[in-house]
Amino acid sequence: MANAQPFQGKADITTACKDLMLSEDEGGDSDFVVLSFEGKKFDQIVVKEVGYGCCTDEWREKWCDETALYAFVLKLSVQNGGFCQDKVLYCQWVGKKVKIMSKGKAKMMYQGVMEFVRMLVPFSGNFEARNADELEENDVVAHLGSRVRPNPAKKIKKSKVKLKKGESVELKYADHAKLQETLTAIAKDPYGRATGEEIAEGASNLELAKVGTDEFANQMSWVALSYCEQNHTTLVQRGCGSGTALSFDYGSQPPSAAELKEQEEMDASPREPSKHFSKFFKADNIVMVAHRILRVPEQYRHSANKGKFLRGCYGLVMWQGEQVDVMQKALSSHHWKQFTDMTKEVMNDAGVYLQPGYYCASTMSEVTPMLIRDAMKLEDPNL
Repeated sequence: MANAQPFQGKADITTACKDLMLSEDEGGDSDFVVLSFEGKKFDQIVVKEVGYGCCTDEWREKWCDETALYAFVLKLSVQNGGFCQDKVLYCQWVGKKVKIMSKGKAKMMYQGVMEFVRMLVPFSGNFEARNADELEENDVVAHLGSRVRPNPAKKIKKSKVKLKKGESVELKYADHAKLQETLTAIAKDPYGRATGEEIAEGASNLELAKVGTDEFANQMSWVALSYCEQNHTTLVQRGCGSGTALSFDYGSQPPSAAELKEQEEMDASPREPSKHFSKFFKADNIVMVAHRILRVPEQYRHSANKGKFLRGCYGLVMWQGEQVDVMQKALSSHHWKQFTDMTKEVMNDAGVYLQPGYYCASTMSEVTPMLIRDAMKLEDPNL
């Protein structure tokens, strides 16, 4: 290291590399460190992330920035001669669009940073990459030798769920009273129409419907909950809000072009509720949602004042991100029935009907108003 240039950030790099080398038994669950070369002289080495999932498509899309200068410290699970083990490689990433002057300045820092990391992590090789394709797993592992292959038994990330022996796994709510209040607000009919009991006594909902969709638009229409980070048996209310989701009851007649256009416009509206509650959806979390969709009864499909006859339909959405581990999914599935029963009970007390079935999604491409409507099977006998 005689010719190595001095740089800043050694304390953070040391902490990051120690975290990387922790075994699962020691609480480790990371397989990469990303270091960024920053500052006028590129002598400020910043730890951008210590995480899990190196060399995946998502990882390359995030970190293979053509305008950046990074160092990747990669821990790979490989198979060599029938034995499985972890190997570490050091990669110098030089984005193709980095200016020549910047490359020249940064190159003076490469050797010193790599040698410093080598003292912390005994890596098995190093290489330089300029294209995302060079960081596909098979190509990275090839730097370890012709006999080395990626471990066919994919490493499973350690579960975030940590339960003490004898600890109850029953679902709890951080603020049950607040949640019940929110669900009741979602179930409230802004028209002031008759409740279920009053309907049975002969009251007419349609006679009491005197206003349009604006009354519904300003009313609470969704609530989203996810687990407390410190306790995976407790749901915390993360957000709630208003908005309008519309659905037509077409009956035996196919929808007209005008109806399809109106449905499409409503689905694209920034006030459509799923655009708001889906902001809480992440690849590694679980979210439970109760929401409302406004239903236009078949007999009022063509009415100019159909907004006066909308009826609220109530459903549930369960988000299980694709990176959620098996134990989390199992525990949340156990809790889902309890959440469903509690929501149904609150809705019944408010005089409304919770649709049978629910929608479950794990990727954002699956979160669309149409798919959510289809899962609700909107065949409410009260309509």
